[in-house]
Amino acid sequence: MLLLGSGLTAISVLLPWYSDIDRFNVGDTFLGITGPLYLTGFIVLASGVVSFSIILRQLMGRGETRLPMREGTFHVFNSLVSVAMLIITNSVYFHPKFGISIADKSLGFGMVLALVGVGLFLLSSVSSRNSRMEFIQSVNIQDPMMDFHMEERETNFHPTREKTIEDMMSESEEYIHNTNEIR
Repeated sequence: MLLLGSGLTAISVLLPWYSDIDRFNVGDTFLGITGPLYLTGFIVLASGVVSFSIILRQLMGRGETRLPMREGTFHVFNSLVSVAMLIITNSVYFHPKFGISIADKSLGFGMVLALVGVGLFLLSSVSSRNSRMEFIQSVNIQDPMMDFHMEERETNFHPTREKTIEDMMSESEEYIHNTNEIR
């Protein structure tokens, strides 16, 4: 689902997002990466492509990508950025002072696909973050600590006695008593 959502989001930028053509064929049609809000389209494209490539890289077994945060959090962040960009884009395109015709404004197929893709992207990234579902389990990665056998762990374990409050109080009283004798 995460791969599908990020892929749909990235592809939707190349399709029409907005159309304002009246009955005299006057007006504009903008793709996600064209028009006055091309930068929001590029941001949506970048977040979709980055998440898509990270997921695809893991599915192909090429290892884990180093990120400044956990992968699930990174995907949630990318999806929230895409949601914010789509809200900004729609609020500008459907403002009454934007465009030629107030009544003939319509969403393009790309915007509908972007909204569906971002919805899938957000829901699947939140659910994968919460369930801590990781694709690394399919890749056979050996951790050096896994070779440390359970018997060795049990024989090397020496439990220590925890100090109680009374023990700490008596130690502090002894310390104070000893420092007062020195003076």
